[in-house]
Amino acid sequence: MDWKYCFVAFLTGACLFLEESVFCFSISREECFQEPLWRQILRCMIFVTAMEFLTGLIVNKWLCWEVWDYSDLPFQLFGQICLPFAIIFSGLCAIGIILSGYIAWG
Repeated sequence: MDWKYCFVAFLTGACLFLEESVFCFSISREECFQEPLWRQILRCMIFVTAMEFLTGLIVNKWLCWEVWDYSDLPFQLFGQICLPFAIIFSGLCAIGIILSGYIAWG
């Protein structure tokens, strides 16, 4: 496994932690999980996609690591993000939100 993929794995974990921490820090934990699931997923998907875009600009364009390239996929932006993967990330966000609810509330 190439070391640059470890950076992407770290980013994934950081996104899950930061998204939950930043949003739930501004309101109480009870209010955080009372929000409708679709709204939590949408907020998480936007956050993760934005982080992927910023990371892609740094590691793919600036550092030239060429970790991923979505240029050949539909609805892409600079080859760094695309709609099909944003939809996949929404499913992963849903799993993360549900699991974090079980962890937080037992």
